[in-house]
Amino acid sequence: MQIKPKETLREYSTRYWECFNLVDDTCNDSMAITVFKMGLHPDSPLRSLLTRCPPKTVWALMKKAEEYYKVEGDDALRVKARRKAIETVTSGIVQLISAVPARSPKRQNRPKRYKRHDSCRSNDQCSHRANEQDQVDSRRTRHSCKKYTELTELINKILLKVQHIPFFKWPPKMTGPPDARRQDKRCEYHKDHGHDTDSCYSLKDHLEELVQDSRLTQYV
Repeated sequence: MQIKPKETLREYSTRYWECFNLVDDTCNDSMAITVFKMGLHPDSPLRSLLTRCPPKTVWALMKKAEEYYKVEGDDALRVKARRKAIETVTSGIVQLISAVPARSPKRQNRPKRYKRHDSCRSNDQCSHRANEQDQVDSRRTRHSCKKYTELTELINKILLKVQHIPFFKWPPKMTGPPDARRQDKRCEYHKDHGHDTDSCYSLKDHLEELVQDSRLTQYV
């Protein structure tokens, strides 16, 4: 997973944690930190810091990333303000030039050149979203290759029936910034937003373990 050419650190971090939450619990902190670091630009100050002083936990990594993309956001605001000032000055110059009478009628008849920056920018955004969705879909496809026992009911309904049984185990809390998760989806197994209960691979894995232990025979 690599940061894209025009992608900000905040956007890369958000996309990374969305993908990370789809991975099985076998992904430990050391592996998660290494993958996040290797996805940054080689000359990124954050990557250099993570190499010199590697965090020991995923939460420590999140804190460092948040500090950096807050600075990145402040820099972006300054650039935006500078760009707006330049546009204001340019607009004034254009108005002065347009007020000067044309020297030759031929120049007035020249066809106008239409800018295509907006359409190009729109195409870049669509391409960026499509590539991001392709990465998420590829991870889901990798999980979908795993063979699960076919159950007689949806896993969200089975969860409601077996969640109070002693052998049922609840998962650890989801990692990643809460504001980076999809708020329109909620997992009742994790008790948090980010994905649907029926698409939760942690729940599927746990139910499969119970099936193999002959504890869910009534749902097979």
